[in-house]
Amino acid sequence: MGFRFLFIVMFSLFSVGTYAETFTVNVSSDENSPGDAQISLREAIALANASAGSDTIVFDSALTKATIATSGYNIANDVIIDGSGAAGLKVQVTGAGKLLEVASGATLELSNLALTSVEAGYFGPYAVLNCGTLDVSEVSFSGFSVALGLCSDGSQSSLDNVVFENNSYSLNISLPKSDAASASSSVMVSSSYFKNSPILAKSYGQPLSLDIDASLLADSSHINLVGAVEMNFTNSSVVDGSGQVLATSFLRDRPDSYTPYTYAYPKATIASATITRNRGYRLMTLHGAEVTMMDTTIHGNSYNSSSGPTHLISSSRGYDEDADSYHGFLTISNSIISDNGPDTMDLLLANAVLNVSYSVLPALSGSGGANTQVSLDSTTQLYQGASVEMGDLTFSELYPPYLMPLPSSFVIGAGDASSVAGSSGVPLTDQRGSARVLDGAIDLGAIEYNRPPELDIVALREAFRDEVAALIAAETPDEDIVLDLDFFAVDADMDVVLDIRLLNLDGYAYDAGTHQLSASRDVFESQAIRVDVEDEHGLINRQQLYIKPPKASAASGSSGGSVAFLGLTTVSLLSLRRRRKAQQAS
Repeated sequence: MGFRFLFIVMFSLFSVGTYAETFTVNVSSDENSPGDAQISLREAIALANASAGSDTIVFDSALTKATIATSGYNIANDVIIDGSGAAGLKVQVTGAGKLLEVASGATLELSNLALTSVEAGYFGPYAVLNCGTLDVSEVSFSGFSVALGLCSDGSQSSLDNVVFENNSYSLNISLPKSDAASASSSVMVSSSYFKNSPILAKSYGQPLSLDIDASLLADSSHINLVGAVEMNFTNSSVVDGSGQVLATSFLRDRPDSYTPYTYAYPKATIASATITRNRGYRLMTLHGAEVTMMDTTIHGNSYNSSSGPTHLISSSRGYDEDADSYHGFLTISNSIISDNGPDTMDLLLANAVLNVSYSVLPALSGSGGANTQVSLDSTTQLYQGASVEMGDLTFSELYPPYLMPLPSSFVIGAGDASSVAGSSGVPLTDQRGSARVLDGAIDLGAIEYNRPPELDIVALREAFRDEVAALIAAETPDEDIVLDLDFFAVDADMDVVLDIRLLNLDGYAYDAGTHQLSASRDVFESQAIRVDVEDEHGLINRQQLYIKPPKASAASGSSGGSVAFLGLTTVSLLSLRRRRKAQQAS
């Protein structure tokens, strides 16, 4: 009895101040007025900062589509801010400061909100300055000078399913000289959309990693890497931009004129990426960087210089004058760099190291220099300067836009015959999540030739009409109609359709095992059928089908189709979910 009492007392003592609470914001004003029934966002954050636990802030549904105007907030403790209870809620900073500043040691989880700024422009406010740990999902950032900045003493940021639109910088990470020996910082971005929102990452020595996966960069959302930055750009696309897609440069620094310089060089890996329909004086300028490009397609870009064709990629090494040595290289494998122009745009080399294998490459030019080293394997030499037949740019709701070669293209099966998916740097899947090596061969570029499976909407409509006619003939018109979706699944490559997943109920009943869909006639004629159709190689096609097409699409005969990414509004958060995320949801 005494032991039990002692245990309860000790548990109570250790629990004081650590209990997580939930605060519900129910007013759009920004005042802190304790004691009344109204809780503003400012008051909720103040309460969370004063609590020792990890608290949650939610929003009353009365704030749906409301705007909270504020001068900004400091996050001093662990807190979750979730706007899902008030769809369309905006939080707008009114000054030139910071909307949210996360203190060192604090963690902020932010979701389901639109963050905006009144003071737009280069000298406008920050959305978030992160000095601690940041986890963001389904949030839009628009009109900021900087959407996300980092402090100099090490921080971790993770952003998933985020929209950056019309910001001077989406990410502006500039770590100063004094922090060369400080803790490392990292930013991970996945399934996100950048529109007219460039990226700058710069460090004099403090390790800084930037990972961008399954995302789309459009409309001048270029990347600039300076100094000790390591970037991984994977399963992503850069489309319809102007200016350079990627620029890299090294930094050097010394405390006085008697001390040798210290050098900081960037590293970049571009893998399973599509870069197309961009216009600029030059697509990439690589100076002093270690750049590895693999399984990537750079096709259909052009120049906007009135002086005529320019260089597609410029590669040069950085010179260390103290060591009298050069630094940097460009390595390309299993990639397509073709048909950029109207006239051919070449690769300019200056004291560069270029290693290329199993790729289509444009011509090389430049003074070269005594320190230039070029190695092209026999496959690259065979295909150098060749034109590649590509299909149109394909948009999807599930993954960034991509280019797939036409069936007659020589790049199909032209990769290394010894390639094994998941081994020796060969990815398991292509940019879309489809198996990377098919029929014992690997294709060049970001996409393995594999056409998406689908439900045949024409056959589905015919079957529906036959079922309606049968019910009328049997004088049972009110009975539910049952359609077996397996009968309407088709694959142009004759691959097995592995699964059909219904994404919406809306009056439908669905057997996930047998793929039988049933509902009343009214439901079939009024509600869309949203499905994910997956083939045996893991390629998923999302369709929105209409038995009775809406008036807006009836003229074109559209059956719904995929969501086009470009032109989305800020609050239209994308669902760039790759195969692994779709499987988790199923």
